[in-house]
Amino acid sequence: MSRLALLGVVALAACAAPAAPVRPERRCGSGHATSDPAVAEVGSTGHVEAALFVERTGPRAALVRVEVAVAPGWRVYGLTSEYGVRPALALDLPQGVALDGPLEETPPHLGLALGELPITAHRGRATFEQRLSLSTEAPLALEATFTWQVCDEADTFCAPGRAEATLVVAGADGHATGSWVIGRDERVRVEVSQERTGQTQPWVFAEVVGRGDWIVTDHDLAAPGSWEEVAQIGRRGRSGVSYGPAPSPGTPVRVRVRWTGRTAAGTPGSGEAWASLPVPPP
Repeated sequence: MSRLALLGVVALAACAAPAAPVRPERRCGSGHATSDPAVAEVGSTGHVEAALFVERTGPRAALVRVEVAVAPGWRVYGLTSEYGVRPALALDLPQGVALDGPLEETPPHLGLALGELPITAHRGRATFEQRLSLSTEAPLALEATFTWQVCDEADTFCAPGRAEATLVVAGADGHATGSWVIGRDERVRVEVSQERTGQTQPWVFAEVVGRGDWIVTDHDLAAPGSWEEVAQIGRRGRSGVSYGPAPSPGTPVRVRVRWTGRTAAGTPGSGEAWASLPVPPP
């Protein structure tokens, strides 16, 4: 029985007046900001979605990919813009991993800003990629943080965005054995793993454990995408989901874990974590 895991997250950025943007609470493993009452939003669903993925592209190479979707009427600045805050990808690289060139982006739109400064900006969908060179063919993990600024077309409202992930790169043989922690804070620890035996559908498992005086009262696991969940199980704080039809081995499958809980004194809490898991070979 093999276990694989790659990690990614998804984050939504809400837009506030630039004079006093409000940063939402950082939730375990996701940095996911939605319609939280603490966020001063324009609209009700946020304006940027950013998803982080990683894949091994060769025995000694990997690629970190950030897929960004921007709502109509809004824009994210490009890497070469001389106006606004440029996107950035910060990587805490483990030993044996190095950057292979600069961060790259899909072609942005070109325009002029105040003072005739050239700007580049992305509307709709954009992709940012960072190539890595590896000195090992074994599985490994790295920490990633992607930041950006989203503004409306008139620059009336702007706000920062942030997505964080622990990215687990499968080994050169396609396997990454063991389980991987995809979220950890003072409240809970979220761990996922993936299993597949023979030609059966892949199974993803999640476990959420309270830390300190935190008690997890419920959690759910989902694999949203172009496939369907075909089975679910849940027992003793561990949940699992099988999805199908199974994509080709190595295809990233997004996994979401949501949880609710409380302290021993009754203080409620909740959070979520996202992962990108490569489909294991039969």
